[in-house]
Amino acid sequence: MITILADRHGYTQPPPDARSAVDITDYVAVRQRIRSALDQDSELTVYVSDPVLLLWLSDLQQYPSRAVCWRAIDPNEDFGAFFGTAPSAPFTPELIVALHLDALPRPPQPGATDPISWILAERLGELWRYTTPPPEHAPRWLAWACEYAAPPDEALLPLIAAQLDRWAAANPIYRALRPRHLREDASKLLARFALQRYDKHWRESQSWGQLPLLEANDQSSACISALRDLHGLIAAYWRKRFAESNQSAGMIAIALDQMSGLSDTELSELHTMLERHPAQLDATLLAAIRWRFGKLPTAGETLRDIAARVAPAEPALPTRDWTTGQWLRWASHEYMPYFTWIIRAGQARDHQQACAERFSDWLYDQYPAWLNAEHSPLLLSQYRHMRALLNEQPDARVVWLVVDGLTWWQGAILREACESQGLHAQAHAAGVAMLPSITSVSKRAIVTGLPTIDLTQPIIAEAARTQLQRSGINGHVSYSFAEALHVLQQADETRCFIVLFNMIDVLAHQTPTLTDNAGIRGYLDELARGLGRMRDACLQQGRPFHALIGSDHGSTLLPSGATSLPLPQATQEIDDTWEPETPNRETHKPSTRAVVVTDPTRIAAADRAHWYMLDRDRYQLDRHYLTPRGYKYVGRRPSGWTHGGLTPEEVIVPLMHLTPEQFDLQPLMIELSGTLRVGQPSQITVGLVNPNRFPIDTVTLDLGAGTIPLHIDRVESSARCDLVIEFPAIASALSELPIKWRMRYDTVAGTQTQDGRLLLPIRRLQAEDMGFDDFFVDG
Repeated sequence: MITILADRHGYTQPPPDARSAVDITDYVAVRQRIRSALDQDSELTVYVSDPVLLLWLSDLQQYPSRAVCWRAIDPNEDFGAFFGTAPSAPFTPELIVALHLDALPRPPQPGATDPISWILAERLGELWRYTTPPPEHAPRWLAWACEYAAPPDEALLPLIAAQLDRWAAANPIYRALRPRHLREDASKLLARFALQRYDKHWRESQSWGQLPLLEANDQSSACISALRDLHGLIAAYWRKRFAESNQSAGMIAIALDQMSGLSDTELSELHTMLERHPAQLDATLLAAIRWRFGKLPTAGETLRDIAARVAPAEPALPTRDWTTGQWLRWASHEYMPYFTWIIRAGQARDHQQACAERFSDWLYDQYPAWLNAEHSPLLLSQYRHMRALLNEQPDARVVWLVVDGLTWWQGAILREACESQGLHAQAHAAGVAMLPSITSVSKRAIVTGLPTIDLTQPIIAEAARTQLQRSGINGHVSYSFAEALHVLQQADETRCFIVLFNMIDVLAHQTPTLTDNAGIRGYLDELARGLGRMRDACLQQGRPFHALIGSDHGSTLLPSGATSLPLPQATQEIDDTWEPETPNRETHKPSTRAVVVTDPTRIAAADRAHWYMLDRDRYQLDRHYLTPRGYKYVGRRPSGWTHGGLTPEEVIVPLMHLTPEQFDLQPLMIELSGTLRVGQPSQITVGLVNPNRFPIDTVTLDLGAGTIPLHIDRVESSARCDLVIEFPAIASALSELPIKWRMRYDTVAGTQTQDGRLLLPIRRLQAEDMGFDDFFVDG
């Protein structure tokens, strides 16, 4: 028997044993082969897909069925078998062939599955599976369309058109979509939604201005993507509006009301308006801006810049009765934000200078006592911290980055950059630089953990190497992460890597504005990446990793009215040290904020009123120094930032400890001991236990019950603090008084709160008559 497989649409593959005829050039050979099979009554299967050949061979259909079986291959039949129903519009044999149903999974319930929805869902995604779109389908579908970059296959276009037409019966938004231009049209609908508060006449003039308005609660991510393509249009809109208002300050409120908050361009144009009218920016406006742009993930840097322009609260003048913790918290959390705002905004510095001078006088008096104290805020403590980490984890590696001139505000930037690299702060304290706050003194002290009483090692890096050796620590000191990384990757026994970096200080000396510009941020970002690479290499070796970041001093920008001080007798300028790795720089530079005293007895009393005298023995120095009081300078006025004095911005430095592990805070523990007496005041001991490996600062504990809240500056790591409080008289028939307490304290991760409940026993006189206690109650 001869079997003719008539596959007009090329729908199937020919069987392996079939003779194929796919082109008219095959006609003669196929006809001869068929003739031979008829004559010999042999089996033959011929697969024919060319329409012309099928026409030329159609006479074979007149042969008896026992001799020739003509079998037409019909896509409609396969469609019916696949879906359990006959095809209807838009399905045609040609379309069914193009859809390649054999490449799709079969529906679980043929006959109960909509073919259009099934095919589109399998080819494009689950959002296409609905015959009637559910609520909130449209915004989700538009978000999908914006991300679907490739145009749909040609064979799917009729199905997409049919599906959109069905959906439009439920939501007219789908009528705005063209099958060939889904991404473009979805972006227009999202732009219409996001910019719905823009000027009506301007909106209606746009290609999407007449489109229906999407109803959605939140479609921020999709709108952000759609508006990114309209950055030029959005920028032109706001620049034109601002110009037409004659750059009016009132345009800021209008812009904030109209803007979507989902466009970097919007935020940039608003920032421009705020720069034109800085006086309009206050805490209320900042909060409104943050709320409006809170869903824009790339807004962080611009919002921080705007926030930095908001005038912070004016810091109070400190008083002498403050504790050290109060002074340092005031300097780092109240004075520093105020100082940086003053510099950035170019505001009057009278109050700032009064605060700085009050701090400098206090520091001058307190500093000598700290030099021999076990717990002091001096940056000497970071060397002890490094040794403690290595003692606790002998197999750990400590990378200690010492950044020359890293200020308190730059430390916050560097910490943020490190966190983006997966390094999390375990400690971030305000340290105090050595006096005078110059590199040759303070940097030598931080890397040795000792006051600078001699200069036997003229190179600071060599001093660090010598001290590591004396401490029995196998360490490496370098000027680059590349060198340190190379040593670490050798997997040798080096345990501590000190990296000295000077470029921040170099740039600061040349900068006349606040030192948080893009150039400095770029260096800080690269330092964070360097620490990240060191962390990765260490973890690959299976070793614990710790990063320490310290600074030898901060810096200050002199007020415009600062004046020069003449050198007293028996003094000379200092050549401060820059490490030799600093490119294209002299290794010495004259200090403008400190001088050397060759003979203290020749310093006149009148001169001492303008200088702080740093006695060599009392301040544990290599020689005697003078530093100017206030903001005066020595020699030629510096063009950029300088250091050497006692102001907060010159001496408060960031001391950080970071690890790959997240910050782990264990709750503080409270214990109350003592017994209350009915009708009488009682003394109760409050025990506060800090189980953490880091100190807890600024603790406020409220026990309620009429007691005065307790304030504790600091509870050291793994330490206990006991305080005795006066508990007021009580009148109660209970044997125990329930105490509901609430505590607030500061950690490196921010402000924390805790609350709980304790019971205090009540002691009563030996009397059965409960009314006897009433004798002790007033009234």
